[in-house]
Amino acid sequence: MNFQSQGDNEAVNAAITVELSATEIHLLKSWNSNDHYYRAKYKNWDRIRQFLKWLRFRSEKFIWGNGERIDKLLFFVFYLWITMTFYDVFTYRDPVLLSSYWDAFISTPYIFFVASPSNFPNWFTALVVAARLFCFGLFMSIVIKRFNRR
Repeated sequence: MNFQSQGDNEAVNAAITVELSATEIHLLKSWNSNDHYYRAKYKNWDRIRQFLKWLRFRSEKFIWGNGERIDKLLFFVFYLWITMTFYDVFTYRDPVLLSSYWDAFISTPYIFFVASPSNFPNWFTALVVAARLFCFGLFMSIVIKRFNRR
């Protein structure tokens, strides 16, 4: 908060990065460490809860860098793009032909951002719409955080 009140945006980002790193280390040690402190504080089901917290933290770090990195979100969208490409090829196209992969790769952004063709099942269409809304929400959160600090 001190850095933010002084208008030092780079220091704010550095402080948040240090805090996220410390949180990750604590969550990892809380379920995985043999240290006496963690063994005494987190027992049995608490260790499982800490593992689930750590797993959630790691997945958020992978998906959008815990709200701090837009490049991670773009990488996640690209990962979804590749996954949708392979689903399209192995479900509706010929997996032997290289052109099938290219055609599916080119059509996937249209499916993800604009519309869904009628040949996809309803569950897949709903999943794509949910992923699109989820990614857009994360993107807006990152943008708002960045503009809020200035």
